[in-house]
Amino acid sequence: MAGRLDGTAAGRPFSLLADGRDLVLVPSAIRTLLGLRMWWQGVGVPLQTLFRTAGVRLFVRVKWLGRFEVLPEPNRLLRLFLPRTS
Repeated sequence: MAGRLDGTAAGRPFSLLADGRDLVLVPSAIRTLLGLRMWWQGVGVPLQTLFRTAGVRLFVRVKWLGRFEVLPEPNRLLRLFLPRTS
């Protein structure tokens, strides 16, 4: 995979970058990630299974914090902010 997809989530712009088997979500602001928190409860477990099976990793890149893995194995710091999915 390779390319870039621009869209909106929770009414805020974001970019999704694909590079090989890595996907990187680049939100326009931290509020975008907070808006996606509620959405995560419904899709977190199925997406984790899908990404693990496909061998794809999803990262979130925040300007001042760097890049964190979200799927299939969330970064420890990121787990504090994700809602429980079980």
